[in-house]
Amino acid sequence: MGGNAGEMLESMENPLVQALLVCEQVITDERTHRKSLINVFNHVHTRAFPLVFPELTVFASLTNGNGALNCELRCVKGDGVTPIFSTRGPIEFPDPNALVDLVFSLNDLAFPEAGTYSFLLFSEDDLLAERRFHVAQAR
Repeated sequence: MGGNAGEMLESMENPLVQALLVCEQVITDERTHRKSLINVFNHVHTRAFPLVFPELTVFASLTNGNGALNCELRCVKGDGVTPIFSTRGPIEFPDPNALVDLVFSLNDLAFPEAGTYSFLLFSEDDLLAERRFHVAQAR
């Protein structure tokens, strides 16, 4: 049972991200709880700005978590500073081997101009994953 503080800190690793994807929607089967991601994409063209998505979904799948953790999803412009949106909340890992799926259903998300944006997933203020998303002017 002994063990020092250093060993305890080493055992509190960040969760591992198995997936971080942008799609139109996620459908969960009521019987099996399996998820179907519909129209996964990371690049979009538009004729006019701002580009507003009535519905956009970000799907994340994590493992190696321990208990309750705070999670945050941010979207920032390519400069890494200009925020587009942020949402946060708790997630619960029943055990470190559990796979926890997060579905962020976003409404009326606006991209003000062409460029690269990043969806950033954090746990306890540590960056876990980044998914780049490109918005281009249609020709």
